[in-house]
Amino acid sequence: MSGFPAGIIPNVSYPFVYAGDGLSHSWMAQRAIEGWIFDNDRSGYPFGSDFRDYPGSDAGNLLILKVFGWSELGYAAALNLFFLFSFSAISIASYVVLRTFGVGRLWAGVGAISFAFAPFHFQRLSHLFYASYFVVPIYFYYCALVCAEVDRFDGYWRNRRNLLVGALILGGAASFGVYFAFFGAILLCGSGILAWLKFGGAARVRLGFTLAAFVAVGVAMNIAPNILHRMEIGPNAEVAKRSPVEAEIYGFKPAQLVLPQLGHRVPKLAQVADGYAKNYPLVNENHTANLGFLASLGGLGLVLVLLLSSIGKGSGWLLIVMAWLAVLIFVFGVLGGAGYLFSAVVSPSIRGWNRISIFLQFACIVSFVCILECWLRDRFRAWFGVARATVLAVVLALIFVDQTKEVCIACNEHIARVFEIDKAYYRAVEEYAGEGGAVYQLPYIPFPESPNLNGIGPYDLLVGFLHTKTTHWSSGGMKGRPGDLFFRSMAQQPFEVQVEIARRLGFKGIQVDRRAYVDSGADIVAQLSAALRKGPSIEREFGEIVFFELENTVDFNPVGRSASEIYRQASYSPDGADIKLMTTITDGFELATGVLPSDVLRVSGLSDVESWGRWSDARLEPSVEIHLAEVLPSEFTLVFEARGLSRSGYQDVVIEVGSRRVDVSVSNGFLAYTIPFTGVDGKRDKISFRPLDPVSPSELGTGADDRKLGIGLVNLRVIPGTDTD
Repeated sequence: MSGFPAGIIPNVSYPFVYAGDGLSHSWMAQRAIEGWIFDNDRSGYPFGSDFRDYPGSDAGNLLILKVFGWSELGYAAALNLFFLFSFSAISIASYVVLRTFGVGRLWAGVGAISFAFAPFHFQRLSHLFYASYFVVPIYFYYCALVCAEVDRFDGYWRNRRNLLVGALILGGAASFGVYFAFFGAILLCGSGILAWLKFGGAARVRLGFTLAAFVAVGVAMNIAPNILHRMEIGPNAEVAKRSPVEAEIYGFKPAQLVLPQLGHRVPKLAQVADGYAKNYPLVNENHTANLGFLASLGGLGLVLVLLLSSIGKGSGWLLIVMAWLAVLIFVFGVLGGAGYLFSAVVSPSIRGWNRISIFLQFACIVSFVCILECWLRDRFRAWFGVARATVLAVVLALIFVDQTKEVCIACNEHIARVFEIDKAYYRAVEEYAGEGGAVYQLPYIPFPESPNLNGIGPYDLLVGFLHTKTTHWSSGGMKGRPGDLFFRSMAQQPFEVQVEIARRLGFKGIQVDRRAYVDSGADIVAQLSAALRKGPSIEREFGEIVFFELENTVDFNPVGRSASEIYRQASYSPDGADIKLMTTITDGFELATGVLPSDVLRVSGLSDVESWGRWSDARLEPSVEIHLAEVLPSEFTLVFEARGLSRSGYQDVVIEVGSRRVDVSVSNGFLAYTIPFTGVDGKRDKISFRPLDPVSPSELGTGADDRKLGIGLVNLRVIPGTDTD
């Protein structure tokens, strides 16, 4: 945040958050601005990036970001304006709901400000959509209507148009976060049960569950594209995997509700918060569950309300409703509570139960302003104006001191500096790649939700997408889908192979983020420089990211191409499947790719694909047989690179085509062999390699591998005729 006075004019130059999960929200914002969240061909090139495997109920948030992004200021401005807009939206929603609860204008305003400036708001900046929690008061408004006194209940719900309005509002509210929608539905169902216990009759229970169903319909409409996508191409076993155990990790602890927030303005309180976070277990994102001093007082008030009501002492029905809803929230959000039971019995998809703390915050704020207003009115009738002004000043001061943080000017300057460095570097990359050009990125990092890789986070590879307008990037494809599996496998190949595949797919360059490597990328940069016979063309300031220009790349347009068609274009299959090249055996092929020329029907007798090629394995077949779609000419030259495995240093191999047999001694080291075949009769649709003395590494004492290896083929080519000069 910019602070005062800089914050008077919104910062649209760089995002408030430029690391970690903040980058994933930036990526989503940019996708929404360019089109919509689901599809974007600039990520995951050449396969594209389909986000429908990752369900979410955020259409409302994304639409607001898209509106803010219509300006020419870019995604960073859209993110910052969205965050700043959330303060107004939360304040207005809170004020209106508090007024409907009968709170006076002044204290409704104070409550709205306190809720808008909740510690949760600032601490959730990197998870931007959770910072826009203006729907929380709306859910409480309908909970209160379900639990309203008989006259108000009958007067309001007798008008069926109000039910229709409720359906529209709650269905729309479901578009601002699946967690908030789910928590809101829990409270609506709980309100129905609470009202039934108080007033009897099934009407209120039905109403509470009906309103919750409206929320569920809204969520269903948001995730309908995800459901249809799953039905169309099947589930993705690697994305959004959750475990019930996580509910026991990401719930809140009771102490966290009343502890000061991390980085508190008061140094002593900051030490308390920091000490707890460092020295006690199970502290994670649940540190954002702290309520602040005023809401904690309100929570204490709700405890007193429950105690007084249990012994027949009068309390307003609204506060009793808030108290029981607070109990319900606490039961679900606390570690070892109902949240875990739901995750274990129903679904583990909801795991961050600490996020329900913002609902508890609102219930406590309602309690605080109601009790404070009544106390002032009853105790200071003669001096009400003076007392109100004094208390107002104290409360506003507490909101500022307790619920907001000091501005980290150095942090802002660092973000601005890094942002400008990245902008300059990626603009240079885009110029090199040309309009619509593509960049292959290393290292490979699965997307989304991967652990940090040495010096970079799971979303750092997305930064190029944010700073360019037409450039395509290999990262950002959904993990577990063909594109991701392709790059996962490709990244394991030798750099010479990766470079060749990148050329075939039309990549204009290769980018290496050196921060991801333990040696700061020294080895990979050296290997790529050797493979390309030149060093990096562009280096980001401080040399942390480098870009190698690729020459002689294929002009390839992947639009409308299936994954298998892209595999063929690349001459590479991630699983060694029987994918055919757009070439023939006379063009030659690399065994390491696992992909066959178009005129090779099948190959038998070979073990798995390795980085350099493939071994024969006598356990599978005594010979390696290459079966051809067409017969070979009677005269041709067989050219291949191979290595042997033997006890003597040379493996004797019999090569047979039709009636001709050639004996070759294959060295244990990699060598190229040129074998002329003349006067070949008989069936010439098969080439056979038969090692005479296959042996396993375990027999040689060089390893535990028990495969019967003989010849290791690297590449192979057939040249018509015997004159190869």
